[in-house]
Amino acid sequence: MVSLQKSIKDGFELITIANNTLSFTVVPAIGAKIISLKSMLTGREWLEQPQGAHAFLKQPNYGESFVNGFDCGGWDECFPSINGEQYALPALRHVLIPDHGELWCLPWQVTEIVESSNFISLTLRCVGKQLPYVFTRTLTLAADANHIDIQYQLTNNSDYQLPFVWSMHPIFAAEKGMTIALSTVINRFKTDSGFKAFFNTDAITAQWPYKKQQQGKWIDLDKVLAPDSHFSCKLYSDDLSTDAIKNQSIEVALVEPPSASGAYQQRCGFRYDSHDISHFGLWLNYRGWSGSDQPPAYVVGLEPCLGGADSLNEAIKRDDYYFINPNSKRNWSVQCFIV
Repeated sequence: MVSLQKSIKDGFELITIANNTLSFTVVPAIGAKIISLKSMLTGREWLEQPQGAHAFLKQPNYGESFVNGFDCGGWDECFPSINGEQYALPALRHVLIPDHGELWCLPWQVTEIVESSNFISLTLRCVGKQLPYVFTRTLTLAADANHIDIQYQLTNNSDYQLPFVWSMHPIFAAEKGMTIALSTVINRFKTDSGFKAFFNTDAITAQWPYKKQQQGKWIDLDKVLAPDSHFSCKLYSDDLSTDAIKNQSIEVALVEPPSASGAYQQRCGFRYDSHDISHFGLWLNYRGWSGSDQPPAYVVGLEPCLGGADSLNEAIKRDDYYFINPNSKRNWSVQCFIV
């Protein structure tokens, strides 16, 4: 059985699709943000939920800071840059890309809902405000499935190439002892300043899984650290679409911590093909960073992405970015599972 329900929260329409295994809830008017991703078998809500002053849904103004007011959990989409910056195309240098891109701060339209006894699919579309593109995402849940099939389509309606980076931005609620389980081909990351400061290293890359002795204790980064570690970093994998490892099936997941009873450890994450999606971003924030006046969060971000940097301009310098040709479409797909 699979069902679709519409409801209202804080004045915004919510669309919830559920079967006996999982459910998810979308807010079309707020960047098609997915505010809930829940196991129907255990009741676990996998996505971080907003707290305190951020507990209410609100409409962002275009160009507002994402991190100072809207970085409060859930699942957003980031495009054409994650960093707020001047757009990279010389003809469009006057365009200032908002923090975390355009998609999260624009309303999306529901363009199609298909309901049957076997599956339900929801298609939403966002039209670029400053750039000539259309971004479409279709979410499909089958009645007997333990995963959501997600189809993306990017359309360039201009006569010139549009460079971009894209990233899913699902923010998961962390729990000490969870495991971050990644396919073995994801075995090296570019480090950032947070990683270097915490581990007192100048290394620009780190092997995965990363382990280091710190103050007499071994730290394993594939295990979620305690919130009092105050560790935060954003890591990008090597390009997974190179000749050596292209056409690989990639899986990234967060796994529940082991219980004293030895109960089954549920896992939630994503599957995708490396020829479709080139990189994986890993955001770890164990109460180590906040971009607002709110306390730092305790979260993990598992982020399939196209391009290998938060900044489109930096990704272009590294030749680690993507583009869409004039008057063309680009498609890719991801599965989100709870097993």
